[in-house]
Amino acid sequence: MRKLSFIFLTIFIFVSAESYSQSSDSPILTKVVQVSYDRNYYDLQSNGSPQLIWQDPAHPSTLYTVYTTSSQLTGWNDRSVKYFYTTDGGDNWSIAESVTSGEVSDYPAITGLSSGAIIIALNKYTNGIAQTQIYQELFPQIGIFSNANPGGANNKYLWPRIAPTVNGNPNQYVFLASSSFEDSSFYNIKLTNSFKGYKQLNAKAGESYAIGTSTSGLIGIAYVAGGNNSANYGDVFFMESSDNGNTFSVPLKIFDANFSGDSLGGFKGISITYQGTLPQVVFETVKQKTNGEYFPESPSKIRYWSTNLQGADPNRSIVIADTSKVTFAPAKGTLDFEAPLCRPSIGVSGKYIFCAFIAQSTTLGGSNNTSYNDIYLTYSTNNGVNWTNPSKIAGGGTVPYRYDFTAPSIVPNNYVSGAEPGGVTYYLNMTFQRDSIPGSNVNTNDAATNAKLFYYQRMFMYAAAPVLAAPPNNSTNNSVTPVFSWSGVGEYYVLQVSLQPDFSSILHVHYGDFNDGNTYQMPPGILQNETTYYWRVMSYSQGIEGQWSTIFNFRTGVSGINNITSEIPKEYKLYNNYPNPFNPTTKIKWDLPFSGFVKLKIYNAVGIEVESIVNEKQNAGSYAVDFNAASLPSGIYFYKLVTEKFSETKKMILIK
Repeated sequence: MRKLSFIFLTIFIFVSAESYSQSSDSPILTKVVQVSYDRNYYDLQSNGSPQLIWQDPAHPSTLYTVYTTSSQLTGWNDRSVKYFYTTDGGDNWSIAESVTSGEVSDYPAITGLSSGAIIIALNKYTNGIAQTQIYQELFPQIGIFSNANPGGANNKYLWPRIAPTVNGNPNQYVFLASSSFEDSSFYNIKLTNSFKGYKQLNAKAGESYAIGTSTSGLIGIAYVAGGNNSANYGDVFFMESSDNGNTFSVPLKIFDANFSGDSLGGFKGISITYQGTLPQVVFETVKQKTNGEYFPESPSKIRYWSTNLQGADPNRSIVIADTSKVTFAPAKGTLDFEAPLCRPSIGVSGKYIFCAFIAQSTTLGGSNNTSYNDIYLTYSTNNGVNWTNPSKIAGGGTVPYRYDFTAPSIVPNNYVSGAEPGGVTYYLNMTFQRDSIPGSNVNTNDAATNAKLFYYQRMFMYAAAPVLAAPPNNSTNNSVTPVFSWSGVGEYYVLQVSLQPDFSSILHVHYGDFNDGNTYQMPPGILQNETTYYWRVMSYSQGIEGQWSTIFNFRTGVSGINNITSEIPKEYKLYNNYPNPFNPTTKIKWDLPFSGFVKLKIYNAVGIEVESIVNEKQNAGSYAVDFNAASLPSGIYFYKLVTEKFSETKKMILIK
């Protein structure tokens, strides 16, 4: 095998209108980098949901991906699995020519061991006979592998999926495979110096299964029941091991196909990961018959399941994408076992659960009038209970500038940077394939095929909770037009004021921009005298909500503005406050010879408004107010009277 042959230049495609589109409410800090450059004619990366990318948890900027390529239009006798890696977070990618040193190989799956070494399972062909082989990297990023042969009958153990163990032997792993000539699947375990042997798994053949490992060492397998289990054909099951794959629990049915109703059953696409100790599974349900016939032009669904979902059935799954959320388009033309919505891939990043999937477009192309594919993304931040409306992240455009997007594969466990109480960024790392024509060249020869591998990253920024300052918590005698202030970071903020401590109803809401400062003055006419109020602030960035601040309460006082005489003054006048210096109250007086709109405001030494005492129309007369500065720090302040015909400012000193 050749060592690193060259390093690709970084290409950033920030959702260009020609090839990519994105919903307006998506959090956008997105990076798209082209990984492969050679023309590839072998564009069928998987028969189901692929497992093509892995991130080293100990070195988050290091990611690995695998990709099957061939320079031949037909026959593909030179096809091989290429191995790429990046050490700078996906900006630049390096390549090792072939995992199998030039021998024919395809349909890879990649993961990493606890040591940080990657392992790649794939189909390897010798004299036209295929068999699953496992390749373990000997030294990080050198591109040299040791080969482990699990044995077994040729053409029986193919299309692998693989997961490491966490506890015990650092070089142990569990993998799945299936037969090319019978509808059956199997799992196997790599021990220290040998394999335990293949054991029957009642799953459909051809990648209708998935495997994942939790950080605590749980190993989960999710699969679609196949023809060797006709009573459960199309049902979806989950089983789990807590002893490194040596034994598994009794399979739990997590979806029951209904062939007497909508005839939707589990089909090809299924993906699994863990969020803590909770298994996270997504799968497609497609209209079909128990004899294997399916209907690519009928509506399909993407479903989600986890043990934390509650309902009448504690093991129920929920629909996260269907024709009510994604515009329906039938799958036409080349048959790659695709449905209108299919091939889901799942990954987690902290509290985020991501699911990317393929959706058919109404646009047709290629030599067989095949539907172009788009890639959509949906995610949940509350343990999978609620999911966002799916948004298109790759697709769109019209022929001849239309591309076909397939094989979305998300890192199962994505990096999280930062921690509370500071800001947090959650990452989505994914690869996908972009082709010049729809439908695979493998199933319909088309000389226009020009498939490329792309890396996609999106950052979800989560702002920390702001810290409230004024009005202080439990303070009294506040103005009915107080100035709210707080500290915090983010792009925008939302402030809420309520009469209830649980904010069951909201009295006032204000949305603001942090560029305009961290203060807000309550307009007049909203708050009442001698009333207790509750307030809180939340920051958000990139359209992603942060945490709410703690809740403060304050109580307003009596207005204290009195018309002290019925005699009409001859001129405007603002009197010196008394006493001055003061602590914490002082009296302010003013004269109005004419009726009109009056503003009396308090400013600190740097000119920031800290209190609005009057902001209303007043009749001609003499007025006085007792200003209470209990919520303000010691210092120099200014009070300013403004009318339509008069303005004057005076200084006062607060000493506590």
